[in-house]
Amino acid sequence: MLPVLAEMNPVEVIGDVSFLVAIVAGVVIACRIVLRRLRARSIRFGFSGVLQYLRAIPKGEAQRADAIELAVRGGAICLLAAVFPLLVLVGVLPLYYGARKLLYMHFGPQAAPPQSGE
Repeated sequence: MLPVLAEMNPVEVIGDVSFLVAIVAGVVIACRIVLRRLRARSIRFGFSGVLQYLRAIPKGEAQRADAIELAVRGGAICLLAAVFPLLVLVGVLPLYYGARKLLYMHFGPQAAPPQSGE
């Protein structure tokens, strides 16, 4: 049976809430770090935005290596979610787009969905 909040010691309630706040704050910080790194990569490869970078098919060895790194880092973050479940929210984005880039790289441009405006 779940303890009623009124029956709990206020110190225990504050401790539980502060732990939850610390976990959520850690996930928010991790999301910001991932997005900042994606933005830096998109600028480094000459894309005007993060979405264009994530949707692009890798051209050249540097972009291919970056796609592999993106997928591996996303997978590693998702594996860390076994310990901290909220990290799945952080790791899914790089894992999905990294794996997508790898598949497009392997199967070629014909596997890519048509872009809007083309």
